[in-house]
Amino acid sequence: VSKEIFSSEYDAGIIIDQNPSPRTKVKEGYTVEVVVSKGKELTKVPNLINRDITEIGRFLAEASLSEGRVVYENSDVVPANIVMSQDPEPFTEVEVDTPVNIVVSKGPETVLVSMPNLVGLTEDQARNALAAYDLKIGEIIREASEEYAEGVVFWQSIKAGYEIEAETAIDLMISTGPPKLPQEPEVPETPEEPSEPNDPVEEEIPFVVSVTVQGENESANIRIVRS
Repeated sequence: VSKEIFSSEYDAGIIIDQNPSPRTKVKEGYTVEVVVSKGKELTKVPNLINRDITEIGRFLAEASLSEGRVVYENSDVVPANIVMSQDPEPFTEVEVDTPVNIVVSKGPETVLVSMPNLVGLTEDQARNALAAYDLKIGEIIREASEEYAEGVVFWQSIKAGYEIEAETAIDLMISTGPPKLPQEPEVPETPEEPSEPNDPVEEEIPFVVSVTVQGENESANIRIVRS
């Protein structure tokens, strides 16, 4: 026996080849070399479960195996693109080049809901509506609105009626009431200049004037009285 080799065609112990070839004439006692089959080459299947789909090709190549069917299924437990099961099972001995089938997670099943109309609702009503539709509250922006009263939703990030995935976050704009008018700046009062006092009025003081006029033979007294 010159050597033994694996063969997918011949069972173990069967001669695959010989030298010299059959019907070749040789001298008596000439040594004939033969190649004997070791049977099919086996390899151990690697554990692919919980590995990312992008890693599978490398592990199969290292084990001299080929990639079989890939089936995707939803899972609420296993993240998307992670192998959930395989066939053959991990650590099984199989022939080289055996295809390995795997089942890969698609992640949780996508549930679509209809977007409700939140415009015109109060903040509490909008929160309750989103919870009822398995939606989440996103960013809340508070702005003045001439049309909607304080605390009322007047805008939503996704229009009512659209089919969206459950658990989607919805942004809202909520009114803070009408915009406040700008106040006119106060003009400081100009202090009044003190008025000049009027010219004092001279008081008239009553007085009495007596005048005596004398002539040659007589005199006269004149009295002027001012009251």
